[in-house]
Amino acid sequence: MGKKRSKNRRSRKSQTHHGRPNPPRLPLRSESAIFADLETLCASTGFVHALAIMCREYNYVGYTGELTKEDLLPRYSADRLIGTELSTLHGLMLKAPISFDVPKPDVFQNYIDEAKRLLEELHQALVIPMMESLPSTENNSTNPFADAAVLRESIFYSAESAYSFQYREWFSEKYGDDTAWITKHKHFNAKNVSHLLDAILHFLNSQHSNLRPILEGLPVEEWSVLPACRLDLEAISKLSCVDLKEVESFVDAFAHDGSDRNATFSSLSDYNVANAYPILKHAKGEYYVFQFQALAQAAYETPFYWMSNDAEYCSVASNNRGVFAERLSESFLSKIFGEAQTYRGVDIYESKGKRIGEVDVLAVFGDRAIVLQAKTKRLTLKARKGNDGQLQSDFKKAVQQAADQAFACAEALLADSHKLVAQDGSSIQLAEPLSRILPICVVADHYPSLSFQSRQFLKIEDHPRVAVPLVTDVFALDAITEMLNTPLRLLSYLELRAKFGDQLLSGHELTLLSYHLKMNLWVRDDLTFMMLGDDISVDLDIAMTARRESVPGQRTPEGILTKFVGTPFDRLISQIEREAHPTAIELGLLMLELDETSVREFNRYCDLMASNMNEGAEQQDFTMLFGKATSGITVHRSRRSDSEAKARLSAHCQIRKYISRSDVWFGILLSATGELTAAVQLKQPWKYDPSLEEASKATRLNSAVASGQKKPGRNSPCPCGSGKKYKRCCLPEKDNLT
Repeated sequence: MGKKRSKNRRSRKSQTHHGRPNPPRLPLRSESAIFADLETLCASTGFVHALAIMCREYNYVGYTGELTKEDLLPRYSADRLIGTELSTLHGLMLKAPISFDVPKPDVFQNYIDEAKRLLEELHQALVIPMMESLPSTENNSTNPFADAAVLRESIFYSAESAYSFQYREWFSEKYGDDTAWITKHKHFNAKNVSHLLDAILHFLNSQHSNLRPILEGLPVEEWSVLPACRLDLEAISKLSCVDLKEVESFVDAFAHDGSDRNATFSSLSDYNVANAYPILKHAKGEYYVFQFQALAQAAYETPFYWMSNDAEYCSVASNNRGVFAERLSESFLSKIFGEAQTYRGVDIYESKGKRIGEVDVLAVFGDRAIVLQAKTKRLTLKARKGNDGQLQSDFKKAVQQAADQAFACAEALLADSHKLVAQDGSSIQLAEPLSRILPICVVADHYPSLSFQSRQFLKIEDHPRVAVPLVTDVFALDAITEMLNTPLRLLSYLELRAKFGDQLLSGHELTLLSYHLKMNLWVRDDLTFMMLGDDISVDLDIAMTARRESVPGQRTPEGILTKFVGTPFDRLISQIEREAHPTAIELGLLMLELDETSVREFNRYCDLMASNMNEGAEQQDFTMLFGKATSGITVHRSRRSDSEAKARLSAHCQIRKYISRSDVWFGILLSATGELTAAVQLKQPWKYDPSLEEASKATRLNSAVASGQKKPGRNSPCPCGSGKKYKRCCLPEKDNLT
């Protein structure tokens, strides 16, 4: 069977209909009728055994040696159940007394087949509002996806936000300031929860890995996966090095004994106690965990609701929750930009001393800045039920207000007169005036269908120096900063995300990140829209799991981070990041937008220059155009003094920019050993210039010769038409590549 691990993500249905493929077959029955049949099925004798095997199929992946794409791809199959569906079955099972008798094999299989059939029928029922609201003509401007009833489908089938290790790792950070309350009321230490969850995961993995030998010793009629779901609290105590009584208190805190019969769970969007208390407690004192991901998420989210019910403590808990979101986001950005350039709780004042805004987290790199606003609002049950007003209200509190605050702070930061005050009251002095702001709006908890709702509801203001905000959650931000862990790489992703966001549709930010890691987040000119399937994330899933769970697997997906390691292109990007100069930063971001062919050409020319310099050449140049010749770059490598070499580079860039009729041109000056010495940027609209027209003749001639025209003799008339001899006019220096 091989080693098993608990996996946590993927929606198989979150994008099924958003791209408007062939309409699905609509069910003849109502959602309530299907839900009632599911409830009846889940109350059947021994259904708990069917639930156990369906949860095993979804939550565990077998692999040998190293985790690969082939191991994970089956989890993206369209006929595979997802976490929210399995939790629905779990919740419905709690509505009646649970029989633990093992059903006969044919009954067992019938339970599984019928559950999958009804869940698929239920999915089709959720699609009805969308199909009914589709415009009757192509000219109808009505947006059906702005309807809360339509969005119920995308909310229920949305991709899960987090990897389970994120829930486990961050519990102590999220509730560390609430340790005293949790210890007093729930009798376990918040600082031990990560260890407890790790131990439970390890125990369950071991149970499922060793299940087959146990089953082979039993009659087929007694085979069941349920024993692998049963917790041994003494074993967990030993694995976690946590006292047994504390283990019991923790497990009891998230266990449901069936006493209230999950009475409020009467429709798909109702409160389901199985989500908050996913451990099943048997009357005999046994505990069962069907989905470890559900337990990890409940541990991360449920304690806040315990504390919210304490009238004396709820305000403290709410404040601690907000501080956690800011503190966690700050930690992600500071590991990239450095603690000295990352600030939390920054107040912005006008020159008159008036406070005009607060940035939750500010990260600065040269003349670029990230303005991050964190929110802890959630999608309420009323919104999940399809209430338009509540859905809009929830989105406004969780996202729109953060986006508005980020934009207001960005405008203030770009103003000439402002003062920045750090959380400790000290003044923040920026090394460079800011020229570009990249806003990020993050939520601290799972917010179903966040990406899709942002596409429908987010209202933003246009500003030439403020990017479209990235709206995501702390879980995706963790993955983004884990994989794109240098300033230019992160800034490049944010720029491309802002540039092409409207042309890309995905169920979750991680899908876009994974695509970027593979291909660079660039949409070709001949494409107006791209829908990205969730299976694109498989390489990212492996990489994150390998890095954070120590599972054997490829730690970096093949693509933009692996193809050019150690090449001149890679070395140049690294040098630019060390300099953090505005011109170099803009150049670096432009370079990171290049396609693979252009990067290979850049490396080839750099290698050719290096070879010629090693043979004694005094200087070398090459020029490349970007895109549709709207910008370009000239690389100059020289043995001359920096001042002389820079002057020659600037002159060369002026002529090259003029010839190509570009508005933007960059120049890179390299030393004889290939180190970045200076960067030049020319940025003004092209216009005719008589002096540059004359000066560019020689360069045009060189280009003509390079393209295959017959080279004139030294004493021949110059082809440029000046009337002078070629050697007295446009003859290029013999050591110049261009």
